[in-house]
Amino acid sequence: MIGVGFGDLATTVAYLHAANLFKTYTLHRKRVPVLRGVSLEVAKGECVAVLGKSGSGKSTLLHLLGGLDRPDRGGAGAGKISVDGVDLASLRFRSLDRYRAQSVGFVFQLYHLLPELSVLENVTIAAMVKGGSIGASTRGRAVEMLGEFGLGDRLAHRPAELSGGERQRVALARALINTPPLLLADEPTGNLDPATGGQILDLLDAFRNRNSATMVIVTHSMDVARRADRVVRLVDGVVSTA
Repeated sequence: MIGVGFGDLATTVAYLHAANLFKTYTLHRKRVPVLRGVSLEVAKGECVAVLGKSGSGKSTLLHLLGGLDRPDRGGAGAGKISVDGVDLASLRFRSLDRYRAQSVGFVFQLYHLLPELSVLENVTIAAMVKGGSIGASTRGRAVEMLGEFGLGDRLAHRPAELSGGERQRVALARALINTPPLLLADEPTGNLDPATGGQILDLLDAFRNRNSATMVIVTHSMDVARRADRVVRLVDGVVSTA
């Protein structure tokens, strides 16, 4: 449903709120502005696609929302990000680590699997980060999820032994093992053929619908964007109203 604004969800309080985000990096001693005042609101259980070309600031925005990076400091109210009422700027070190481990599932385009670990170990390590240990119930949940994802016969394989689609499914299982209320996906189908990409999106949809999870997907693909509840277009670091 492209073009539906957040105002159409007037009876819903924003689960994710980002106000006037700026982010500038320094590259070869030159300051490179990436985000130039981005604001975003997402309702609980909503799926929003952030659409834009390469270099528009999509991935940077996702990293800020997930607490992987901090926005530049600004005036009162600027650079604020809150998730379920929690101001990320108020979180420090361990609290921020706990937020990422317990509340956010990240799905990356380049998978970021640990090459020395098996498929099962790559998934259960996310649960270890959250809880400090891997019990039989966690292991069983991971095995069950990987079976649902068509990877039941790949548990002992290393990432190098898998296809791109299989690696993305492992990365997805790792992101979902802790049942996070917020899913952030960075070009989750960018390296995949249309059929395999569609399977990944189906798995994301099923998890969101089953758990009422909130999801933000950054993409340059209109096919991916059409599956979202709402689309936000990012152009040169700002939200486009065109």
